[in-house]
Amino acid sequence: MTETRRNQFNLNIAREKFYTVFHFSPLGFAIIDCSSLKIIDCNLKFIKIIGSDFAQVIGEQFTNLARFKNHHETEKFIERLIKEKRNVKQEITYEIDDQELTYLFNATSTDIGNDCIYIITVSDISELKQIQLDLMKSDERFRTTVLNSNFPSIIMEYDTEK
Repeated sequence: MTETRRNQFNLNIAREKFYTVFHFSPLGFAIIDCSSLKIIDCNLKFIKIIGSDFAQVIGEQFTNLARFKNHHETEKFIERLIKEKRNVKQEITYEIDDQELTYLFNATSTDIGNDCIYIITVSDISELKQIQLDLMKSDERFRTTVLNSNFPSIIMEYDTEK
């Protein structure tokens, strides 16, 4: 095998790996043009999260997607991304079909050739937020019960990090 063929073979393998990781990731991914905010590419999880289909998303402006349109937090996220460019994280909660869903957006910008792109990941953290809320309520009930009891009590916190 010539070196050119070996390089071409390795390039094809690298492309296949990237395609697989990008399109089948458990995180939603979107690649967005910096100047127009139009979606260049996205993966299946991103499509599922926004509740649309691939043909309606590619070439559409990120802020015009039905799930994000006219949503103050989404607009704030994009404003921060344009200003800060790197490592912008924000939780955004949406009301969808009478259900409250919370997503964690994480984004950065990079240049490919002469083009600036934003790489955005989206994770559904609704279940995590619900567990966090339940834990806080449980802690509050426990403390209220102990403080209102007729027995002397001591509440000690245990630090599991040590």
